[in-house]
Amino acid sequence: MSATAQQEELDERRGEPAASWTAPVQLRQLTAHPDGSRPLVSVVIPTRHEAATIDPFVHRVLDALDGVACELIVVDDSDRDNTVEVLLRLQEQLGERLVVVHRPRGSVANRTLGTAVVTGIRAARGVYVCVMDADGQHPPEAIPHMLVAAQQGEADYVGGSRYLPGGSAQGLDGVSRKIISRGLALVTRLAFVATPVRTVTDPLSGFFLFRRALVDGVELKPVGWKISLEVLVRSHARYLTEVPYTFAQRADGDSKATLQQGLLVLQHLLVLLLTATGLGRFATFALVGLTGVGVNTGILLGLQAAGFDALTWPIWVAAELAILWNYTLNKHVTWRDRRRYGRWWLYNAAALGASVVAIQITMLLATAGHAALWLASLAGIAVGMGLNYAILDRVVFASMARLSILRTSPLGRSPRAESSADRPSANPVARPTGRVRSGAR
Repeated sequence: MSATAQQEELDERRGEPAASWTAPVQLRQLTAHPDGSRPLVSVVIPTRHEAATIDPFVHRVLDALDGVACELIVVDDSDRDNTVEVLLRLQEQLGERLVVVHRPRGSVANRTLGTAVVTGIRAARGVYVCVMDADGQHPPEAIPHMLVAAQQGEADYVGGSRYLPGGSAQGLDGVSRKIISRGLALVTRLAFVATPVRTVTDPLSGFFLFRRALVDGVELKPVGWKISLEVLVRSHARYLTEVPYTFAQRADGDSKATLQQGLLVLQHLLVLLLTATGLGRFATFALVGLTGVGVNTGILLGLQAAGFDALTWPIWVAAELAILWNYTLNKHVTWRDRRRYGRWWLYNAAALGASVVAIQITMLLATAGHAALWLASLAGIAVGMGLNYAILDRVVFASMARLSILRTSPLGRSPRAESSADRPSANPVARPTGRVRSGAR
């Protein structure tokens, strides 16, 4: 099957209800590694102070994967309760099916949820890795559907989506959180419009599954706790699909979603954008933007000095002339190697769209997030600037040939060869046997 046909098939199945992938899911179709030495899936679960709920949750995951060769890797950062003791007792019962990695305070330099997930991924032996939270909001019962989607469609990445038909974000508290979640998802898709990420409805989902070989040799450097975007962008995943699920109410504990975490998501987005497009060109783009601020302000003050009301038509004229100034400099300096491709009307549309996004983020952070106006404004400007740069670099100043390649092969390159050792076989599911891994490491 060609790369284009394979992605089109995945896109067609993307909107189907989860149960329709194999209704009901036939676990005998989930195949393991050829020699049975590796589990089919490693489920990575970061925990922190979840002693009251982790025991039933672990058993719920194992029940959902009954008949599937699997291992659970729990990376625990607890230091105020007995979560690790509960986990070690469970490990005595479950043996090699449960791996416990405890990271006490001071054991690692950056002890965050993101780095906990990376630790679990590096310890995983499965053909596939599934990442999920232990607070009950991600349903373990959806994992078999994700595995079937990965195997039948040969997908590199299967995301759990709250926003596909059949999915729900009911577990998000309040209208403001739902709006912010939708808004961040949209900004992320726009920022990576020239990559396969643009097709993912829930790119910041905390519930996802991917082929373990996808991150071999890839340095994952998450900022905050939205690790799915880190995997998507840095691994250059080609074939993506999603399975709808219901984001449930939290079983216990407090939400990780705070204003600080929201700002970390925006920071992470900008870091990944710079990684994907290059720091030198972005620095030139930023300097051109600063000169545009001077042009805008100078024209506005000049028209006001001439006796016009600056807050009527002059403010729009000043903005448009500043955009024209920026377009000219960016075409002949920032993207001078591609200046024959830049189109004025498309540049103007990109600048307008980025401005709208920046304003909406500022308003959301200042109202729903109760951030100080200066902080909300800076965050909005930063995201708008990063988004504008991404669209200019990947669309406005991209050649028609390059855009054509991106449409047929999202990353503009041929599929990476995979070794037979990383592909599941048609052998029956085998239970993993051998050594028991345990304890802090």
